[in-house]
Amino acid sequence: MTQGRTRDRDIADEFVAYWTVGQTPAAYPVLFDELESDAESAMYFLLDQPGQDRRALIARDIFAAQRIATGIEAEKVVKGAFTCFLFKSDKLPGAPADGLPATIKQFFAWVKQWDT
Repeated sequence: MTQGRTRDRDIADEFVAYWTVGQTPAAYPVLFDELESDAESAMYFLLDQPGQDRRALIARDIFAAQRIATGIEAEKVVKGAFTCFLFKSDKLPGAPADGLPATIKQFFAWVKQWDT
């Protein structure tokens, strides 16, 4: 890989697989509520569904989360709510030459570079 660019297209196409494989614990599947196009943050919830693995939900507030949980027959919204910051980019991510970010600080530095 030369300067992390040789396989940019491949890594962009397979971003989710590259990002989630090897995580411990494994990442939760995430559902998204309809959010305003200019939203900068939302709330993050975990859903308790009988007979299914736990899933996460990003919604604008607890009321939207509860409505969605009822619609998919989740027994309850669990583990409270956390703020989730949203960002957009016109470019697909490429792999950094020194590997994928390992910390939140490294992640945001990497995201900032996408559009430069």
